[in-house]
Amino acid sequence: MKHALLIAPAAAVLLLAACGDQTNPPTEPAAPVTEAPMVNPTAPIQPGEGPESFVGTWAAQEAWCENTSATTDQVPIRISAERFEGYENRCDITAIEQAGDSYDASLSCEAEGMTSQETVNMRVIGDRLTLTWADRGNEAVQLVRCGAGPGQN
Repeated sequence: MKHALLIAPAAAVLLLAACGDQTNPPTEPAAPVTEAPMVNPTAPIQPGEGPESFVGTWAAQEAWCENTSATTDQVPIRISAERFEGYENRCDITAIEQAGDSYDASLSCEAEGMTSQETVNMRVIGDRLTLTWADRGNEAVQLVRCGAGPGQN
């Protein structure tokens, strides 16, 4: 037992000595540790250029972008990273997954007191958003971005 007590401190000293002198003096602090950004080489994004591509205000027709009255269904919808908000309906995005150059979103919706679960694929090319509703026979709806300039949504 006596030898074991002597071996442990000696082993620690040898391990520290093997590391060499890598301690920075107080006047020369070590450089901050940075992590490389995560890259997914199997998922090249181009048309929408990332999930933020679908965030904004969208309308079926450009003229609808000006409609803010809740008295007509010809109003734009607002999409954030968390929800869809439109005329008399709201959907929370409960899950989202990249699908090539688009995104599949699971939605939990409420409209006129009724709730439903839906799945939609969102694909942005330029200022156009195509929503393809899986639960509606793959019905596709094309929308135009309102206020197409950056930061205008």
